[in-house]
Amino acid sequence: QACRLAKSSMLERLVERLEQLYRSAHSKSPTYWVDLFEYWASFATSANDPRHAEKLVAKGRKLIEKEQYGGLRGITNQIYALLPAHLKRESEDSHDSGVF
Repeated sequence: QACRLAKSSMLERLVERLEQLYRSAHSKSPTYWVDLFEYWASFATSANDPRHAEKLVAKGRKLIEKEQYGGLRGITNQIYALLPAHLKRESEDSHDSGVF
């Protein structure tokens, strides 16, 4: 049983390391901010100020349409800031950090 426990612990560390590597590689991808924007934009109707969040989503989608990805980081962070804490917590629990 001790052997199984050690293997389980080692496997957990390996999975965590793989997730870190994936996040690191993905953050260097040109689509990283598009993906993150789309993820948080999907919660806009649950924001503390849904109207403002929806305006930000529209602004972000226009940037994506024009392939002007530079402004997405700021818009994504603004949407994130408008979201209730429980949504942010749920995301962190699923290993998707809200830290940008």
